Amino acid sequence: MHGITDHSKPTDGIPPGQIAYTVKHAAEVLDLKERFVWGLVKTGEIRSFKIGFLRRISREDLIAYIEMRRHAA
Repeated sequence: MHGITDHSKPTDGIPPGQIAYTVKHAAEVLDLKERFVWGLVKTGEIRSFKIGFLRRISREDLIAYIEMRRHAA
């Protein structure tokens, strides 16, 4: 896997192996509406990055968002 180690935990709810997601795929993983996730990206609540014109959300940032919401509850 070119030096990338999979640090996934089976209980984090994020499928292992993938390191970045489209906003649409991240919404599916989080079981949220894509439009809602776009809003979270726009406000910076979920961090994202661009590759060319394409927006991606890292696996770590999805986990960080879940942990933030878990601790806020």
